[in-house]
Amino acid sequence: ISTGGFTVGTSQFVVQQTNGNVGIGTTSPQAKVEVYGLGQLFGAGVAANLTDAGARGDMINLVTNSTTGGAGGAILFGNSQSEAAGSIGFAAIKGSLTNGGGNTTGDIAFVTRAATGDTALTERMRILSTGNVGIGTTGPNRPLEVSSTGAYSMRLQAVGASAQPAIELWDSAGTTNKWLIVGGVTAINDGYLGIHDQRQTATRLVIDTSGNVGIG
Repeated sequence: ISTGGFTVGTSQFVVQQTNGNVGIGTTSPQAKVEVYGLGQLFGAGVAANLTDAGARGDMINLVTNSTTGGAGGAILFGNSQSEAAGSIGFAAIKGSLTNGGGNTTGDIAFVTRAATGDTALTERMRILSTGNVGIGTTGPNRPLEVSSTGAYSMRLQAVGASAQPAIELWDSAGTTNKWLIVGGVTAINDGYLGIHDQRQTATRLVIDTSGNVGIG
């Protein structure tokens, strides 16, 4: 035990007296908890496909002792007021077990509290083990599915005088931008909806604010 703090080994576990920071694998933690060690390395732009056999020296593992579907650890977010209220906080990221066989599979859920009087957090977004992302739904059937009880499910807003909200449609290789569905057609009218051919740099279809349709 060192003077002015608490140390186990040379740097395995350190508690600094001056600020209460806890270091695991480091003697100079820069935050309340810092884990320092060797992890799994990936090149820039390469998918971070963590392996079961890879290093885990820089990881935090939240493990539940339950085998029930939906079980899993969580990271909670709160403040001094939620602490005083004894609540779980105002937001969380939670793991959700879907299959306990083999090496197991599961989802990730993002939850928030809608109102201060609510006694539970409500799920807002989920990433399935398949990679599908659901906003407002726990079972997305597409890479991205948005479900809403409101009048509108999604908004695309461009910021800037020359910016336009648009959806790009690419080929399967992801190397050629073939088509754009554009809200506002440059040099025609910003209130129009257009379908633009990127390869030929030409607008193929335009719908104006009166509902008139122009092709070609």
